[in-house]
Amino acid sequence: MFNIDQATREWKKALRQHETLEDALVADLELQLRDIFDALRGEGLTDEEAFRRAAAQVGTPEAIAAEYRKNRALALDRRRPWRPGRF
Repeated sequence: MFNIDQATREWKKALRQHETLEDALVADLELQLRDIFDALRGEGLTDEEAFRRAAAQVGTPEAIAAEYRKNRALALDRRRPWRPGRF
């Protein structure tokens, strides 16, 4: 039998292997995953199929980490060199 909590823990473990993904981002992604999962369950899919589709919709950990790194680098590049950082 499929266990959604165990599958989510394994999914989050894969996300946490990427050092660029912070805990708050992982928590946001988990909420997004669970929302999509609930919507797919409402459409009549089994738990396992709904989880697989939700995880595919959110994206692979590698793709998420790559996008986060890219966006972070762009944000850092936009800061003017003569302006100090906020912290």
